[in-house]
Amino acid sequence: MQAKTPYVARLQCYSHRKRQRLCARLSQLIKANLFFILAIFSAPMPSTLANANYEALLSSVSSPLPEYGLVISPDGNTAVFSRMSGAWGNRDNQSTLYVTHKHSGEWTPPKHLFGNSFKAGDPFFSLDGTSLFFTTNQTLNGDQKSDKDIWLAEHKTGKFTNPRPLTVVNSSTMESSPVLTANGSLYFSSMRPGGIGAGDIWVSRSIDGAFQTPENLGAPVNTVHGEWNVFVEKDERYILIEASGRPDAKSASGDLYLYEKKGDNWDPAIPLSHINTTGSDLMPRLSSDEKTFFYTSSGAWKSKDTEILQIKASDFLSPPAKNLKRSLMVVSRSNHEAVALDPDTLEVMALRKAVDAYTESRNLNHKADTFLHARTAYRLARKQYVNSPAELAIHTHRYAVAAATYREPIALTLFEETLDLLVRAYGRDNAELSLALVDAADEALTRDEPEKAYAWYDKARDILMAKVQNADLQRARIYMGLARLYMNSGELDKAKDQAEKSFSILNNKAHNAPNRIKANIYFRYGDVQKALNNNSVALDAYNQSLQLFKKKDPRERTILTLHIRLVEINHKLGDSEQATVHCISAQKYENDRNMGIGWPIYDPTGKTTSQKKTKTGQILAGYTRGADCRVRDIVIHKVTGISETEAIRILEQVYIPPRLSDGTLHPNQRVGQTNINVY
Repeated sequence: MQAKTPYVARLQCYSHRKRQRLCARLSQLIKANLFFILAIFSAPMPSTLANANYEALLSSVSSPLPEYGLVISPDGNTAVFSRMSGAWGNRDNQSTLYVTHKHSGEWTPPKHLFGNSFKAGDPFFSLDGTSLFFTTNQTLNGDQKSDKDIWLAEHKTGKFTNPRPLTVVNSSTMESSPVLTANGSLYFSSMRPGGIGAGDIWVSRSIDGAFQTPENLGAPVNTVHGEWNVFVEKDERYILIEASGRPDAKSASGDLYLYEKKGDNWDPAIPLSHINTTGSDLMPRLSSDEKTFFYTSSGAWKSKDTEILQIKASDFLSPPAKNLKRSLMVVSRSNHEAVALDPDTLEVMALRKAVDAYTESRNLNHKADTFLHARTAYRLARKQYVNSPAELAIHTHRYAVAAATYREPIALTLFEETLDLLVRAYGRDNAELSLALVDAADEALTRDEPEKAYAWYDKARDILMAKVQNADLQRARIYMGLARLYMNSGELDKAKDQAEKSFSILNNKAHNAPNRIKANIYFRYGDVQKALNNNSVALDAYNQSLQLFKKKDPRERTILTLHIRLVEINHKLGDSEQATVHCISAQKYENDRNMGIGWPIYDPTGKTTSQKKTKTGQILAGYTRGADCRVRDIVIHKVTGISETEAIRILEQVYIPPRLSDGTLHPNQRVGQTNINVY
């Protein structure tokens, strides 16, 4: 494939309906005589233009709705693909199979394959073209079930008939992405029991034309993370999969990986870094002439659309170590001479791209992606700034903050490395250390390292007093950190003194502080006042913190802690209505985060009407539990017909014991000690 400018390469990544706008933009850039970069790829970028025949096909397939999983029959005259009912990534969406036929070199408008009421996806043709494998959550009588199964339809003379499920292969959990090889083996992904991770690749061998009990493909293809879509070369020489959650992934949604087979074993994974994006990359499928791969990509995180892209098979399968070295050249507009960029320049560009991706993810509050991009930038920076501790410290500090926000234990080590780099660059008493010292101290306190936390807070305070004039926010954080240390050691008077200093600075001098920092100070101030039994003051601080956290990030886990704190404080203040409001809010938060909660109703009299309303006495109570599935609180919301004292006795002696054994909620929760508080 010939060399292309980045603008042309980018143009080819988009569907037919987006080309005119990009072409106009390219024309404007050329007319403005801007510098541009010629990118010569030994492994070219994905294209929807390389083959006129496929260009016409992809143009026919493209619509405002997301499409994925394009397959072409062996004779090249029939194409089947999946189309979603709404935006990409919405779990409520349903996919439907569409088919288009080629007549006289033209592709017909796509039509529903089995009717628009039949929900199906993941199509794959057998090598002889007589069968179409696909997945659906429907049953033979037309009902829908909760999981997807693999089905088979006969394909003769361009028609698809007799769709039916594969009884041996399917299980009570999800099966998807079926692929048939030359020897009759059926590869697919499944969440069935017996796997290694969230989803695994399985294979059902064929004996005398009959599928056998599926076997897990095992490591290294399957990992403790998630393996989903799969493609296997017809002679099983290599396998392509979409996996999510891996440490080297560009995206949390899913990246593509290549495994080559050596003997009876699979070589280690090769991430297709020249293909993968920050969005979803999935469903690789080979064309009928075996020269082109089609695959699906959303291109970016949170994209609401997908594109079916194509790339030469040889380029798709080339291991990055062999064919992904890029030679970039700058073309001068004055003399039109091309000057090659050295490898160091390429590394700088890669680092800049990683930092830009980090900034975008941070602004969108995507903590996992922010952590991954910060890690990528840090690793690149370690190569580029071996002899520049000041520059490397910037990237190390950024990575440490991202790790702390994502609650990764490595954060404390990274903060220590940051401090070491800053000392090497500026000395031990330079103002450049102050912010890193405060961040490091906060993390040490979180990781239960009080000695380190106190030493770093103390050092930061000394530097600020001597070197920095306008650092009110850092001082407020230091005072609150010291307050937490004193509170943890039981020195409440000292804790109160430090907390008041922090709170005073926040209210009087740091009005422009970021919401997250203000939210944390209000939260910790509330904790100190709660420990001092100043419940009204604590209530105000918690409420202010809650509003700030909600404004910054509604999914922040501290919000749950604040709701639980507010249940307790409002109960102590006698405001049962607000206690109930916050308990319900905690329930909603946990349900949204799939953390689990229950709301039992207990009738001590055993007498209820047909409408399940008690005639005499009733206790409305709920239990909350955290991410570790341990019960946190039992909360009484309403008592009717009996006293509150009697209600507490019933909960402690009648309701809780049958459901708890040695502090453990049964039957469906993990074993472990629990701390039950009855309000």
